[in-house]
Amino acid sequence: MGMTPCEGGIPTIPNPGGGFLPPIKDPCAKTKALLEDPAVKAKMGTLEKKSKTIGEKAFLYMKDNTASAMIDGGDHEVNITPYSGYKGVYHNHTPAGTYMFSVEDIVTMYKTAVKQLDAATAKEAFVGMVAYETCNCPPDNFVYHNYLLRLNGDFPKAIAIAYSTKEQKEKFEKSYAKLKMELLGNPSLRNGLGIAANLNSQGLEQLLFGALASMNITPDHVVLQKIEKNGTVNNINLNSDGTTTPVSCP
Repeated sequence: MGMTPCEGGIPTIPNPGGGFLPPIKDPCAKTKALLEDPAVKAKMGTLEKKSKTIGEKAFLYMKDNTASAMIDGGDHEVNITPYSGYKGVYHNHTPAGTYMFSVEDIVTMYKTAVKQLDAATAKEAFVGMVAYETCNCPPDNFVYHNYLLRLNGDFPKAIAIAYSTKEQKEKFEKSYAKLKMELLGNPSLRNGLGIAANLNSQGLEQLLFGALASMNITPDHVVLQKIEKNGTVNNINLNSDGTTTPVSCP
């Protein structure tokens, strides 16, 4: 079951046991505050430029709401294990990668909740991703992708995902790759008619929720947000038919 928007676009989560789970305190306000931070704006610009080339970079968003220096990574990863004191990480994906969170990105968010935060503050954990997709779309010939995934689940579940074994992650990744190919077979979920086209936003969002399902993470345990190039923040809701709907933040 997907998240049901309430007033202001803040999701209220149905609880299978009856009633409702407490929502994250205004995820729209949190993300807007993050993106309006001048230090974060500058670093987001760096990630956007890097997403058009080879290699990844990242920055950490610290517990005191400051941003770290940029961290250089490899072709498709950034090692943040030496660092501590953060509650979120923003990074770029490259033109050769997938323009949505990977299994490792999802696990990283859960590791942040468990290893950097605690049961009381776990829902501060997030992971963000910026990517640019080449296209025949003047004047820039790039499609902009910017997604942010926030934790909204319980702490025991976070521990289980954070400490996924190598074998479990390999299983999740195989499921991810299989689902991606299935979605690419649907022309309505591609940016273009050719089979070499990449997934469009609807396809990418279905990929993310499908990946979460394969990891036994229900939609109510996360908040997925899409940030448009003009700064608009949308909460992405999963519908009962598997499609997604954006709910614009006020």
